[in-house]
Amino acid sequence: MEEGERGRRRPERTSLGRRGERVAREYLEKRGYRIVAVDFRLGHHQADLLAWEGGRPVVVEVKSAWGDFRPEVNFRPSQAERLLRLGARFFAPFFKNRTIPVRLDLVTVHFSPTSLPQVRVFRDLRLLP
Repeated sequence: MEEGERGRRRPERTSLGRRGERVAREYLEKRGYRIVAVDFRLGHHQADLLAWEGGRPVVVEVKSAWGDFRPEVNFRPSQAERLLRLGARFFAPFFKNRTIPVRLDLVTVHFSPTSLPQVRVFRDLRLLP
């Protein structure tokens, strides 16, 4: 672990990511998302959360950060297509293998030594028809 602000320890990257995913999951569930898979892997690809929201399948990418860093800068546009394809394959059996629109949401969790985690949801980053 590394020293963070005000002498508190900053969580290691993997534990920060896991903690961020847990915070994001709880946040989304309170807002009506029904989480159906966590850390779903298909080949070399992985999605943090797969969910239903308002009858629509959603792939959720979670980015976490500590201190002054903005977590959304870690999301690369190249991730969008890969995540949407993975989501389409996961949800296809629910739609009898028809092509279905999958939504991609980005959830950022910002941790601070002086306050509760701040969560933001960026909905509909891209749609795959």
